[in-house]
Amino acid sequence: MFNISTYLSKFKTLGMGEIASKELVLEVLREIVKVSLTRKEIKIQNKIAYIQTNPLVKNQIYIKKAAILESLLKKGQELKDIR
Repeated sequence: MFNISTYLSKFKTLGMGEIASKELVLEVLREIVKVSLTRKEIKIQNKIAYIQTNPLVKNQIYIKKAAILESLLKKGQELKDIR
């Protein structure tokens, strides 16, 4: 017999990968740049992180971009670029 609860359990974690990726990016930004952002300010698309915040914070992120990408790679998050 078909159990609807087991079928619907597949959809519980749908989208959790994106949230986990954003949380990892936020964690690395807190460590390296010492800036606190929200998940709403980060958009990840095609392995590129788009950060929508004020220019001062963006400049700090761009200065340390290589260290951020390296740290993300060590933690298992492969991003090509930060924009």
